[in-house]
Amino acid sequence: MNIAIVGGGIAGMSLGYYLTKAGHRITVYEKEESTGGLARSFPVGGTYLEEYYHHIFTTDIHTIELIEEIGLKESLVWEESKMGLYCDGKVYAFGTPLDLLKFDPLSFIDKARFSFSTLYLTHTKDHEALEEITAEEFLLKNAGENAYRKIWEQLLATKFGEEDYKKITACWLQQRVSSRGKSKAGLFEREKLGYLGGSLKVLFDELEKRIKDKGGAVNKRAAVKKVSLDDNGKVIISTDAGDGGETFDRCCLCVPNPVIADITKELFDEGYIARLRSIKYRAELCAVLLIKGSLSPYYWLNISQKEVPFTGLMEHTNLISKDKYSENDIIYLSRYISPDEARYNMNSDELIDLYSGHIKDIFPKFDSSKIRQGFIFKDLYAQPVVTRGHKERMPDEVSPVGNIFINNTSQIYPEDRGMSPGIRRSFELAGIVGGNEE
Repeated sequence: MNIAIVGGGIAGMSLGYYLTKAGHRITVYEKEESTGGLARSFPVGGTYLEEYYHHIFTTDIHTIELIEEIGLKESLVWEESKMGLYCDGKVYAFGTPLDLLKFDPLSFIDKARFSFSTLYLTHTKDHEALEEITAEEFLLKNAGENAYRKIWEQLLATKFGEEDYKKITACWLQQRVSSRGKSKAGLFEREKLGYLGGSLKVLFDELEKRIKDKGGAVNKRAAVKKVSLDDNGKVIISTDAGDGGETFDRCCLCVPNPVIADITKELFDEGYIARLRSIKYRAELCAVLLIKGSLSPYYWLNISQKEVPFTGLMEHTNLISKDKYSENDIIYLSRYISPDEARYNMNSDELIDLYSGHIKDIFPKFDSSKIRQGFIFKDLYAQPVVTRGHKERMPDEVSPVGNIFINNTSQIYPEDRGMSPGIRRSFELAGIVGGNEE
């Protein structure tokens, strides 16, 4: 069959690869200059780096299997990582039971409750019960007030927004904690994280090559403006090029729900369009700074203080050696945000200046003169907001039009948005999209 895929992120490109393997002719439409979506890379220091920080957990089996299958196993390196938490004006190590014992903001009882609640979330199978309560309700009852306020609340609030974070399901929290907890070799071990040498660009380049080698196409800078049907029920993909569009047997929409609603508003009925739009998203705002000198020993530093304008400080070169990046130390300053917030619309210099002051608050030896280069990246639809009832709102993989399918991050629930569950869904969906024609 001749199949169109709208969206060149991991969902679209892995689906295109699996459908190509099954003998179908694939055409991918991607609006940006390169594939990758939220895993897109940019050139830096003689190589490439992801615009938004990325790593691979040992539990990300679908990502690992795909990397190995397409011949990139030797490029995947595994390194021990260290995690920290900035709380009450101090940076704490925060990744092992011993670290927790040294965490001053919690009492011994608080630490015990935090530990037991985390172990429960890591190993429980009672997903139905967790679907019926919120993450806040679970944490207040089981981890306790202090652990919730000091560790969890600010992380939830910035990920999902002040309006919605109290409505996030405990089932989502369980999946998030479980995937992290099971990625450690042992209780007292630190996480080992994987990284693909040359960035995830090498993965997307190889997927593109595989699609093209089988007669397919990957059209970049090709924003889809409308999806419609011809008189014979074939799918017409019209782009901003303004031509008459191309015709396909089937199509899979691997883009966020609001984008699907925009390009199918003449195809789907109003009720279905409203359902697509009912799922909220949080935008992502990320600064990548090339600096002189390391800030700390931590790869991942969570920020639990509300006044700090970023909630994660990832020091990439504490995971991957800076000699890969022309001796630059590299940090990511990440935050989920509403696009209506002033910060989202600041210019690069303003935002980097704001962030620099807060980095200095956390690490007093830092000053802005150490910044060699800075980059700002934004994405409107980075994180679906998974409040109670999300399971009923998220679109099915088969749309109301039988030869049009949907594959995006809103359907990964209760798992957290990530590459590995996206690849798994694409593998499963390939059998449906490429199944026998009616």
